[in-house]
Formats: sequence, structure tokens, C-alpha cells
Amino acid sequence: MFLVGLTGGIATGKSTVSKILSKEGCAIIDADSIAKQVVAKHTKGWQLVRQHFGDAICDSEGNIDRAKLGEIIFSDPTQRQRLNSITHPLIFRRMLWEALCNLVKGKRYVILDIPLLSKHSPMFSFLSEIVVVHCEEDIQIERLMQRNNYIETEAKQRISSQMPVKEKISLVTNQCCLIDNNGNPSATQNQVMKLKSYLDSSWRPEVLRCVFLSTVVLVVISLRLYMQ
Repeated sequence: MFLVGLTGGIATGKSTVSKILSKEGCAIIDADSIAKQVVAKHTKGWQLVRQHFGDAICDSEGNIDRAKLGEIIFSDPTQRQRLNSITHPLIFRRMLWEALCNLVKGKRYVILDIPLLSKHSPMFSFLSEIVVVHCEEDIQIERLMQRNNYIETEAKQRISSQMPVKEKISLVTNQCCLIDNNGNPSATQNQVMKLKSYLDSSWRPEVLRCVFLSTVVLVVISLRLYMQ
């Protein structure tokens, strides 16, 4: 089994690509979904986030209000880094655990949907292929304003808080791993199907399976602690 990283800037259409691949039977591990799980009420992540940011970022039932937290971290890089330092290790452990589960199931490859993927990400060294979804910034802004009801300055703030798409594109491992989402949905669909054909035909020596298993064994203790 080998791991594929899927990334892209906010509102570039990464989720659309992920959904297409999922419908085609690909195993997807969604970092955003896991990010919500690791800060669910009464979890270790919830306790740490609440301890640092205070009760003001929680709703009336004690759950973390992502909108309130977002207002803080997207306007303050230091606070954003602090949040990442709390949640990223927890997300990393859960993603490794789910990857191991897919390995046991015999999956040939697993796609890790990671919005904030960079060369410094914990998962980066585990990835054999990296897929980047991109579009022009004016399209990102328009999509964010329509999807989230942001004003233009808010949309630009969210985009500027992330790694520039051009830098993400430099991570691409093969030309068919670069998905241009500036066009219509059918054009994106065609690119994704070519990507899937490439991944399906990619040959990876079985030694990768052994290496991956050996690596996972090294983090089993951490995973078990996390799952408690």
C-alpha cells in the first residue's frame, strides 16, 4: 500500500475532487473530519484547546464553536500556530491509525485529504504521491463569498492565512496529480479520472508495505494512548 496526499487552498475545489474519488471507490482519510473529532467534547484535544483559549470559544453546551475559534486564529498567526501545535499531533496519530486499518483491509493505496499539507507536515514523509487542486485566486474569493457569506476582505484574509497555492503546486509529484479546477465540473471530473487511472496503474514494490508496517509499529504506543 502507498499513501497519496490530496491538498489545495481553501475553496479551490479539493473537497469536490475528494468526493469524486470516494464515489469511485478510493479510500479517503479526511483530515478536516478528524480535526473535528479530536476536539469533540471531553476529548484530550477539547480540554487542551479550551484550556488555552478559554470558555469564550465554546457554545452554551460546552462544545467548541469553530466560528468563534476561527475569528481568533485567522486574525492572529501566533494563536493559529498554537492551535496547530495542539491539534496536529492528535490528527497525525488518528490518520496513521486509519491508514493502518486500510492496510489491514488490503487497500492498494489510501488518499489523505490534508488541506494544510506542506513539506513540514508530519505526514509528508509518508506520502508517495501528492495531488494539488488549484484555481485562480479571484475564483477562490468568489466561491468563499458565495459559500460562507464572507465579504471580500474576510475571504482574502482566509486565503492569505494559508500556504500560497503556487507553493503547494511545487509539491506535485506527477503532472496528472495537478488538478486545474478553473473550468467546468466535467473538465474537473475528466482530470480526476485520469488521476485515478494513474494511481490504479502505479506500481509500488511490496517492500513499501513492510516499511509502512514497521513505521506504524513505532507509533503504536502513542496511538493506543490516544485511543484511550
